[in-house]
Amino acid sequence: MPEKAAELLQKPDICYNIRHFERHRRDLDDPWSCRQSAIHQKFYFANEHSKWIVVHPPLLFGESLKYIHPSQIAHPMGLHLQYLTAGAANWNEYLNHISEKLAALDQKISFPKSLKDFDVDFSFSQQVHVLRQKSSQAHFVLDNTIATVASLKVLADKIAQIINLPSTVADSFRAELENTSSELRRQLLTARKLLLLSKDIKSMVTSALP
Repeated sequence: MPEKAAELLQKPDICYNIRHFERHRRDLDDPWSCRQSAIHQKFYFANEHSKWIVVHPPLLFGESLKYIHPSQIAHPMGLHLQYLTAGAANWNEYLNHISEKLAALDQKISFPKSLKDFDVDFSFSQQVHVLRQKSSQAHFVLDNTIATVASLKVLADKIAQIINLPSTVADSFRAELENTSSELRRQLLTARKLLLLSKDIKSMVTSALP
């Protein structure tokens, strides 16, 4: 047995968790909740069969399975792509929510006026702090998810070699993972920009407060 196959056979499990954002539908000022989900795949090399466990999956993951049966997914790790895609689906909307809140505060603090006319107080400072925390959390979650995708790409390549997966299937899956990673990196850049904006607003507030 090749060394790479023996190594994987010792640990034929793929398991990780992700954090993602979904609307909670409660009557609160912030309509978003950060949720945690986990997925576990046990892969049997002998018959190229998998057993899956998914804990608290993103809502869109369950929706996608209504239309795509696992047996229709060509790559043995294909469900990971469905799972990651579902977890990443709300990033754009969530970061836009933070961006709009910060933009409103930025407009209020940046409008040219004398120092005595700035209408900022401790409550304003608290709002900036909360949004800065949310931006930081988003950056952290995105960074971790990108690292997870990178690990999955390595595992996918190893499995494809061991089971002699058709190159078209392996290449297509890798390309889709790379597309997912690229989109996450784009969102990471947005989160980084929000962190910088919140830092600038915080600095202005500190200068304006007595």
